[in-house]
Amino acid sequence: MKRSSKDVGTGAATRPVAPKLRKLMVPWEESGPEHEPLFVNHFQILRDGTDVYIDAGLVPIDDIFTTPPETGEPPRFFVLQRLAMSANTFADFYRSATEVFKKLAKEDQHSA
Repeated sequence: MKRSSKDVGTGAATRPVAPKLRKLMVPWEESGPEHEPLFVNHFQILRDGTDVYIDAGLVPIDDIFTTPPETGEPPRFFVLQRLAMSANTFADFYRSATEVFKKLAKEDQHSA
């Protein structure tokens, strides 16, 4: 199969559709993600070569609303989890996130 330049880095030529997976929750020390999902309100995406990292965590709301700007102190970002993946996996993540975003936008239009 010949790859076009638009497919480079997307994995589109080798993985046209995300495979069906059986999700297994890995328990934490006292509970598991199916009962207590990790809530985040902020994330940062970083790239190092062909690897992509997503830092997911919390920015305390109090830091945003109560820290005076004149102090020069930025709000804190508590990284609760760092995900590392290949560029192909990140492209799959992007496609999945885009589909969810489109569905949310469509629902918002219908409820307005």
